[in-house]
Amino acid sequence: MNFPEKEYDFVIVRAGSARCVLANRLSEVKHKKILLIEAGIEEPDVAEVSAFVFLLTGSNIDGCIDRIQPEQHACQSRKNRECMMARGKIVKENQRYYSQGGYQSVQRFPYIDIITDILLNAWQELGYELVDVNANNQLGVMSQQTTSANGTHQSTNKAFIRPIRRKRKNLTIKTESYVTKLFVNNKTKCVTGVEYTSGNNRTQLNRIFAKKKEVILSAGSINSPKILMLSGIGLREELEKYGIQVISNLSVKESPGSCNNDWFCNWTKFYFYPRRFFNDTEESFEIGVKPFSYYNVISVRPLLLSTKSRGFILLNGSDPLWGAPLIYPRYFISNPDLDVLVGNMKIALKLFDTESSKKYDFTSIDKALPACKEFEFGERCLSATVILTNAARFAEVLSFGLLQPSERYYECRL
Repeated sequence: MNFPEKEYDFVIVRAGSARCVLANRLSEVKHKKILLIEAGIEEPDVAEVSAFVFLLTGSNIDGCIDRIQPEQHACQSRKNRECMMARGKIVKENQRYYSQGGYQSVQRFPYIDIITDILLNAWQELGYELVDVNANNQLGVMSQQTTSANGTHQSTNKAFIRPIRRKRKNLTIKTESYVTKLFVNNKTKCVTGVEYTSGNNRTQLNRIFAKKKEVILSAGSINSPKILMLSGIGLREELEKYGIQVISNLSVKESPGSCNNDWFCNWTKFYFYPRRFFNDTEESFEIGVKPFSYYNVISVRPLLLSTKSRGFILLNGSDPLWGAPLIYPRYFISNPDLDVLVGNMKIALKLFDTESSKKYDFTSIDKALPACKEFEFGERCLSATVILTNAARFAEVLSFGLLQPSERYYECRL
């Protein structure tokens, strides 16, 4: 079946996790022509090694490492109060809840470290049950599940695109193609196509049109608002500064908080992962030592699953098109974000009171980061909770905790 070269039914911008699935499903309809545009390169074999994920930060399969703008309530111990934010850039057991015979495999890695069992037991001592968080109960603890097959990472590209890429003639994939703007019909306000560059040639602009169906913009929380603003969709005063024709005067630069329910706002995910600790506390958080088999501490990191704080994205004043956008996360500007996070750090500290931790002499490193030196550790300042053990081992544990209304803590700047 032949199609006009530059006309498609669906144009999908970026080939991340959800977009690869979408391209697979849409291309099942044989008479529909699908284009998937990705700024990154083809997924290399090294991406199959899950332990290499942090080694690849800053490589050509990572979109870039952005430094967020200085924060008022976060990143206080980082240089210039700026944290880093990495962006990926590649074409990337319970029968009741996991479909059988599907494209993507969900497994646990075959090797389970002794530290994993210790931490699982410690959480259970605190009253958290062993659960499958991908099933019907998310309040509890489990050994981490991954999208992997036989010990190798299985991205949605590997699972959903590679098996059908050479078989479906109606699916076209363009890698190393950077979308610079959307074409919008001034009358209907409908997006009709995209403009993009290929390879290292930033001067030649190509045009692709989706005349029959639609353009699906899913370039992530950073690039999506950037592309929208470059296309004339955003705050009028922001766009007019750069001579961009205003198509729609919308506040797309703001990233809305997703938490509208106080009960749900209290949900937190804990991650446990290895680090190499040095005598200088600040240096330990700035320097990553690999491979992880040579770690000497386990870092406990609570992650809010939903927040009320809102951030925003601005175009780069020196180079709106190719410059990294200005990222203003504005962490902890709204309650109860900070209260919940600090409260859960307090819960994590209770792990040291369990028999499982005492048996293996787990202790916390209470050396304060520079921004916290005036406070007593564990009372008014919690920059990080780190488990120290004499054994150099690795833990893969996920736990979900709910901070009760009575367990709220204040006056902390992370």
